[in-house]
Amino acid sequence: MHESLDKKFRKAPSRESGIEDEKLDAMIVIPAMNEGDKIIDTIYSAVSQKSVNGENVRHGVVVIVNNRPSSKNEIKTSNLRTYLLLQALEHKFPISMRGDAAFNEKVKFIQELNVPIHVIDSFSDEYAHPDSNVGRARRIGTEHALGVLKPDGFIVSTDA
Repeated sequence: MHESLDKKFRKAPSRESGIEDEKLDAMIVIPAMNEGDKIIDTIYSAVSQKSVNGENVRHGVVVIVNNRPSSKNEIKTSNLRTYLLLQALEHKFPISMRGDAAFNEKVKFIQELNVPIHVIDSFSDEYAHPDSNVGRARRIGTEHALGVLKPDGFIVSTDA
C-alpha cells in the first residue's frame, strides 16, 4: 500500500481569477530540482502546447519543486529561485532579466497565454522528504493533477 502524501507537501497559492475552478482537459506534470531560472524553457514549451490530434485542449502545468532535507544549500537556493519564479509567472508579476531578451520574451509569452501554473513545494525544510526523488515528485504531481482534470482528462509527465 502506498503511503499517503497528505501534508507532506504544500501547493503554492494560485491566482484568484476563477481559472482554478474550471476543470482542465490535460495537465503537464514536471518534477524540478536544481533548475533555478532554467525552468523557464520547460514552462515555455509546456504552455505552448495547444492541441492534441488537431483539437484544442485546455491544459495546465504543475511543477513539483523537490529535494531531500540533506541536499546541498546550492540546490535548496536554486529550488527557492525556481519556486519564486514560478509564483511570479502564475501571478503575472512583472519579471525581467537585464540583458536577457530571450528570457524576457518567454516570460511575456507565458503570462499572456493564461495557462494555470500550479507549484508544489516539496523542497522547503518542512516539506522536503528524505526519500525524495523524481518518482515521488511525479506521484505528488499526478495526484494533484487528478483533482483538477475533467473525468476524461489526461496527464503528461516530463522532466525539467
